[in-house]
Amino acid sequence: VVLPAGWLDGLARDLAAAWDIQSIPTIMGFRRGHLVFRQAGLLNGKQVDSLIDQIKALDIDALVEEAKRA
Repeated sequence: VVLPAGWLDGLARDLAAAWDIQSIPTIMGFRRGHLVFRQAGLLNGKQVDSLIDQIKALDIDALVEEAKRA
């Protein structure tokens, strides 16, 4: 696959704008398409493992219902 020069840079800028990313790295966690975590800055391996476990444990259906009522 050959991509035009600058294409990936443009895509990265578009994605950054769409998600309001202003700092690199920006860590984002999603559960079934819902953004559930966002942080600018680094996490170490232990923190990433913990974050993944916490996201997996979320009751996303309950959170979505709660958000609808808010």
